[in-house]
Amino acid sequence: MSDRKQRPIALFSPTLGGGGAEKVLVNLACGMIDQVEAIDIVVGQATALHTSHIPQQARLVDLRASRTLCSIFPLTEYMRESRPRAMICFQDHATVVALWARALARVPLPIVGTVHTTWSRCLATGTVKTRVLAWCARQAYARVESVVAVSNGAADNLAATLNLPREKIRVIYNPVIGPDLFARSKAVLEHPWFAPGCQPVIIGIGRLTQPKDFQTLVLAFAQVRRQIDCRLMILGEGEERASLAVCGRGRQTAWFFQCPTNQRKWLRHFHHCHSSRNSALP
Repeated sequence: MSDRKQRPIALFSPTLGGGGAEKVLVNLACGMIDQVEAIDIVVGQATALHTSHIPQQARLVDLRASRTLCSIFPLTEYMRESRPRAMICFQDHATVVALWARALARVPLPIVGTVHTTWSRCLATGTVKTRVLAWCARQAYARVESVVAVSNGAADNLAATLNLPREKIRVIYNPVIGPDLFARSKAVLEHPWFAPGCQPVIIGIGRLTQPKDFQTLVLAFAQVRRQIDCRLMILGEGEERASLAVCGRGRQTAWFFQCPTNQRKWLRHFHHCHSSRNSALP
């Protein structure tokens, strides 16, 4: 067996939190584990929701960085020591950091950047942080070996917004339907709102942050409830918790800020509503 085949393929993400991109990473690792000799899941911080879900055959590399930018030097060291065959990055700032680390490590490492957002909507916020990230992302995506978007709309939008060649961007949909999806959805759900004869339930799942825009969902639900007797439940956690609690007060809304480990068992009991401002694929 050649040395190249023994070297791992690295999947890099800032965290393994409850976001969609992190779940995609875990699903991809599970799907790849039987196809390659070794997989490294490299994260800036390993203390988060999906850590317990990674396949046992994969190696978890915790860079122990307080923030993504601080992971540059430990990531550089990892690249020099482990010499991965390739690195797939999840989230735009992870791709930027990986490119900088590769420059410092001076190793031949193909990098694949993945895009999970609609960049024109991100830039519509007008913040300095977003504009800086957009400039860095454009430089990074122009230099990495491959760019993968999760939908054709995201690919077209990325090319137009960041002025990138459209032919460089491949489209691969999120690997969200795995072999465990239907099995785990059959788990027993014990909650009084889902007892026989109860009102219909609308559920939103995701991080409680401004880009997910759960406030619009709450306000829209209030209008729906004028005509239909129903309930709204939101599963997630994040910095918007306090403001959403105020917004939802008196609207028959339940907040489960700790996202459940098995979200799939909820899937067969509700009408799912997606309110994100910039997600490229629900």
